[in-house]
Amino acid sequence: GGVDYALKRWDPFTGKLLGVHPEHGNWIRAVAIDPQGRWLASGGDDYCIWLHRLPSCSALRVYRDPAACISALTFTADGKTLISGNRAGGIRLWPLG
Repeated sequence: GGVDYALKRWDPFTGKLLGVHPEHGNWIRAVAIDPQGRWLASGGDDYCIWLHRLPSCSALRVYRDPAACISALTFTADGKTLISGNRAGGIRLWPLG
């Protein structure tokens, strides 16, 4: 993720670009993959978190944090909850149930 507003995936062994996902409307500041490798989350300056299903990286849902830009993401160890931090200092839990 970065300043071009797109989430990009590369093959770690070949360096080949696997996909570009332009869902975000502003800079992407944080990405995270759940411990089981099922979900990829991205968040940024558009106040949105996109949840993608792996390995296809198809967009599954979007979460909106009305408080501030997303600056940090992580999943709980069991992969059932996404945790976000925003630039205003807030933390939110997003159940994936």
